[in-house]
Amino acid sequence: MAIQIKDLLSLNLFKSAVIVSGKNGISNEIKRVNFADCPIVDDIYDKNLVKQGDIFISSLYIVKNSTDKMFKLIDFCIKSESCGMFVINEYIKKLPDKIIELSNGNNFPIILIDADMPYAEIIKTVTEMIFLEQSNVISEMRLEKLLNKNITTNEVIYLAKLLNSNFKKNYASIYINTDNFTPGKNHLIKTNLKNLTRCELLRYKKGSILIVNFNIISEFISTVNYIKNLVDSYKDTYYIGISNSFSNIKDFNLCIKQCISSFEIAKIIDGNVVYYKDLNVYKILYPLIDTIYLNDFYNEIFIPIKKYDDYYNADLIKTINTYFENDGDYKKTSLKLHQHENTIRYRILKAKKILNLEHNHIKFIEQMSIALKINKLKNNKKY
Repeated sequence: MAIQIKDLLSLNLFKSAVIVSGKNGISNEIKRVNFADCPIVDDIYDKNLVKQGDIFISSLYIVKNSTDKMFKLIDFCIKSESCGMFVINEYIKKLPDKIIELSNGNNFPIILIDADMPYAEIIKTVTEMIFLEQSNVISEMRLEKLLNKNITTNEVIYLAKLLNSNFKKNYASIYINTDNFTPGKNHLIKTNLKNLTRCELLRYKKGSILIVNFNIISEFISTVNYIKNLVDSYKDTYYIGISNSFSNIKDFNLCIKQCISSFEIAKIIDGNVVYYKDLNVYKILYPLIDTIYLNDFYNEIFIPIKKYDDYYNADLIKTINTYFENDGDYKKTSLKLHQHENTIRYRILKAKKILNLEHNHIKFIEQMSIALKINKLKNNKKY
C-alpha cells in the first residue's frame, strides 16, 4: 500500500493546507518529492527531471504573472504522471479558473500551504513516509515467508533476527487492526506503538504486528494494558489478537501465527481483545475450517437442525445457542427468549431426536456446541 496524498494531509504538519482543485486525486500515490521553482530554459521542460508519482513543491513564482505559463507547467506535470502539487501561498493566493479546470479535469490535486512552512520539513516528512512504506513492504514479504508451512527452522531463525532485533528472555506478538482507524488516528497510534521500548512494529496486511520483548511477565502485561488504553481512547471499533509468550527463537513463526489467528477469531466472535490461550476449541477448529473433515461434521450435525428450522420456522438453533449460553438452565433460557419453559424443553428434545441423540444428552451438548462454533466461523470467515 503506497503513500497517498491523503495520508500526508492527515498529518498535523498539513493541518492548515487547503485543497483548491483536483480533490478527486487525493488517493494518487506518492513516489518522490520534486520542485518546480527553477527558471525555464528555452521554454522547454526536461522530462528526464520528472518521474511518475512525483509530488511537486512550488511557489509558482516563475509563472505567477502568466496564466499561460502556469497552465503549461501544470499540464507538463500532469502529462508526466506526477501525482499532485503543493503550492506555497507566498505569491499565489488564488488559482486562475483555467488552472482549476485543468487540475479538476485530470484529478491532479493542487494544495495551498502556508508560506512559513519550510521546504525541508515537507521533504523530510514525505521522504520518511516513503522510506517507511518501502521498509513495510520488505517486512511484509518476510512475514509471508515466515508463515509458509514449508519453512525450515534455520529460515525461521534467520527471519526472526531480521524482523525482531531486540530479543529478550521472552517474547510475544500482538496483532491490531490499526488500518480501521482514520488516517490521522492511525498515524498517531502507530507513532505511539513505534516508540514503545522493547518492541518492534511490523505492518501486515490491514493491520500491525507488535513484537513485545520482555524478561518478566509484568513487562508484557503493562505493554498490553498500554495498547488497550491507547486504542480505547480513540473509541473506534477494533480487534486485538495476542499470542502466548515464547522463549525459543525457533518458535517465532508459531508466535506470529497465534496472534494472527487470535485476531481473526476476535473479529468472528466479536471480542475486542482475544488471547490465544483463551481460544479453547476455536484454536483447533479455525485451521480446519475449509477441510473435508470439518465440513462432513458440520453437514451431519448442524445442517439437519438448520433444515428443520428453515422449514418449520422452529427457532431450534437460537434456542440451543441460548440454552448453552445459560449453562443448560431451562428456566434462564425461557426467560431470555420469553418462552415457556416447556417450549424450551420441547425444542431441545426435538433437536436431539433429529440427531438421534435423545438418549445421550452429553453427546448432544458436545456435538452441537462444536457445530455452533463451526457455523460462526463459516459465516464470518473472510475468503
